[in-house]
Amino acid sequence: MTIRGTRAELESYLVRSLSRYIGYTTGAYDLNRIFSVLDFFSDAPSGYQSELVDFLKVSHHDEKVETRRTPSEEYLNDVIDFATAMQIVEIVSDRNARIRKLAPTQLGRSVMGATQSGDPGFYKFFVTNIVLMADADALISVLILDQKCESASDLHAAYQDFHFSIRCRRLEWLYEAFPEQQLLKRITDQLPWLKREKSINAQYEIAPITLNTARHHTTPRKDWLVWLGLVDEPEKSLTELGGDILQTLAADGEYFWLGPPSGLQEALRIPENARRAGPYEDNITFRANSRVPNESEVQDLIEKTAQIMMQGYEAGKLVYAPQASLHLPIAYIQYRSYMDGANYAWQDILEHLFRQKRPMLERLSARKGPIGFYKAKSREAT
Repeated sequence: MTIRGTRAELESYLVRSLSRYIGYTTGAYDLNRIFSVLDFFSDAPSGYQSELVDFLKVSHHDEKVETRRTPSEEYLNDVIDFATAMQIVEIVSDRNARIRKLAPTQLGRSVMGATQSGDPGFYKFFVTNIVLMADADALISVLILDQKCESASDLHAAYQDFHFSIRCRRLEWLYEAFPEQQLLKRITDQLPWLKREKSINAQYEIAPITLNTARHHTTPRKDWLVWLGLVDEPEKSLTELGGDILQTLAADGEYFWLGPPSGLQEALRIPENARRAGPYEDNITFRANSRVPNESEVQDLIEKTAQIMMQGYEAGKLVYAPQASLHLPIAYIQYRSYMDGANYAWQDILEHLFRQKRPMLERLSARKGPIGFYKAKSREAT
């Protein structure tokens, strides 16, 4: 894959892959509530943060996680921050505005489209990928460690050690990848887990995770793993998907990253001998030995994907234009690749789909990046 962008944009992809970690914790206790933020936008293109908080007070209540009390405004504001960190909503108000105004991102609108698919398995699979993109460092560490630790205190200590170790290995790799100090500094200045004194020859210092932070981070994510269907309760045993994700991202328990888009390291001119292997975020699969599908399977997937696109179009289309992001069909193709154990290349599937379904669906080019848009011709916005 050829990835394009300014140097700063390319570096931001790498920084994200080296810090897939949502740092604050208060609003983390209900993943379902975090994604229910999108429900507000089913009949509103945007909303002020106070309006979203009022909506969340009455829209969802998980008695297993919380008491019967109405959650506080502070908690619900943190829920919105988590939704922002997962890139399903974004701030659209001016930077200097006193009150924040938010709207769904293209990815968020695609999730809204997925809710219309009638396939809860697809929705959970899509959400799992989104959570991993934002929080893989924390989520995978809990997935690995909770299987081994007999007590909560053991888990907290193991979590602390795990993250210190992985940060040490990442810093060591950065020295190899960016021998030029100026380029190294451009990356390290953006990593929240690195500190450096102001003197010229100062060494980097890795920010530690305290045991209290470890407790706050592991407790809600154990519930996330159950809600996403990666762990069975109460035995804490891995589900098939949980085991496949663990094998993909942390074979033999060795986790380094969920990598940036493929081709990024070449675009940043990282020395060939220092480039890290994937999995990369743009082509991640959770079955290592996918088979080549036959023609009948490909055609069936084209039909089902077109159906998903039509069903999700009204909920998923952008506010400012009658078009929806290709995030939705791409996510469905990836889901079917996993479920069918077949190697469906989403680029090829979409190429065939738009050729066959031209009377129904029109492909629109991307303004930026490889993910474009589509329009459902029979359901165009008025």
